[in-house]
Amino acid sequence: MSETVISVENLSKKFCRDLKRSLWYGLKDIGKEIFALSSGENFKLRKNEFWALDNINFELNRGDCLGLIGRNGAGKTTLLRLLNGLIKPDLGKITMRGRVSALIALGSGFNPVLTGRENIYINGSVLGLTKKEIDQKIDQIIDFAEIKDFIDAPVQSYSSGMHVKLGFSIAAILLEPDILLLDEVLAVGDLAFQNKAMRRMNEHISRSNALILVSHNLDQIRIMCNKVMVIDNGQILYFGDSDKGLIEYENLSKNHRIKSINKDFIDHGFFRYRRVDGDRVIFNDLGLLNNQNESVSEVKVDEPLRVYLDFHINEQSEDLYFTLSILNEKKDTDCLWVKSNDFNRFPFYNVQPGDYRVIVKFIEHNLAPGIYYINYSIRNGKNSELYDHGFTDFAFAVKSDQHFERGIVHSVDEWELTEINTNNE
Repeated sequence: MSETVISVENLSKKFCRDLKRSLWYGLKDIGKEIFALSSGENFKLRKNEFWALDNINFELNRGDCLGLIGRNGAGKTTLLRLLNGLIKPDLGKITMRGRVSALIALGSGFNPVLTGRENIYINGSVLGLTKKEIDQKIDQIIDFAEIKDFIDAPVQSYSSGMHVKLGFSIAAILLEPDILLLDEVLAVGDLAFQNKAMRRMNEHISRSNALILVSHNLDQIRIMCNKVMVIDNGQILYFGDSDKGLIEYENLSKNHRIKSINKDFIDHGFFRYRRVDGDRVIFNDLGLLNNQNESVSEVKVDEPLRVYLDFHINEQSEDLYFTLSILNEKKDTDCLWVKSNDFNRFPFYNVQPGDYRVIVKFIEHNLAPGIYYINYSIRNGKNSELYDHGFTDFAFAVKSDQHFERGIVHSVDEWELTEINTNNE
């Protein structure tokens, strides 16, 4: 049976948004601890307080590498600080079996007027190592940091890349913990150094230690981590297999992005569009429908894309011609694709005055997971007179239950490996 090295039970931590109240609450809490006064205040929020973490429960076994992901402000750093013992929980229990070390703000403790070599000895002393122990590893640190020619120069003369390389190297070489906490530290230096840093962390995991990695680099987490925890608003939304966890996070990110983009639409029904002179045909609304004809803002890669467009006609129209175009989130000038009710396929002739909805169903939309916009135009099919042309602020998400490569087009592919026979005999 695997050995559990981290156990977190019903962990909660609250903070106060108001500085003065936060200081006052802190003094009150310290006083209660000193005089061992029991209080139920830990279980409830006081004025201006919020739960940064709310009822967190999980376990990690020796050899596990956990990818901790979530939006900025979701609670990731708070959890690392609690695990590292930098702050105390308001509720719950943390059990850490083994030595714990953290790599968070690399190089933040460097003295800028001292040399790199001198800073290595200072940082090593802070970590609890003797001078003899640092002497045994200093050459290895300098080689790993790739700054041998500058090691006796003041740190203030280092570039930002050299600064973080040295910080990572000191921690990676000197620290041999059972549990290692990393907060966005594997994106340091150039690509070659990043690869070397990842190999060093993989060596740490191979020694049957546990590692928790906070990173926004999903490819990095996919490669290194066997487990993923998705945190949002201080709560665990997912904990388990890394591939499934990354899909959950990508879909969560799209939900938040769509909500932000469509905020004006949701709150006010607002669309940004240009209406031409005249009011024979007036655009009213546009969006997506699911199979139950309910308005939605997402579709899966393997589901039909059903777009609706609502409009009003004041005068009889001989021939209505609609065009819908799909753009990516950057709203590049070139559309991903443009579709219309071609004259020979879906003609709309002699439409009488009234309110109408046109629905177009794209059976295979071939859009990869991402966020997209819809633009439209309404014309007279006989003389191409433009009734209305819209650049909307309506966005929708394409999601998937499986991992997809980057891009904007979804394709079905097969790969094979064959050996080339170079023997000319």
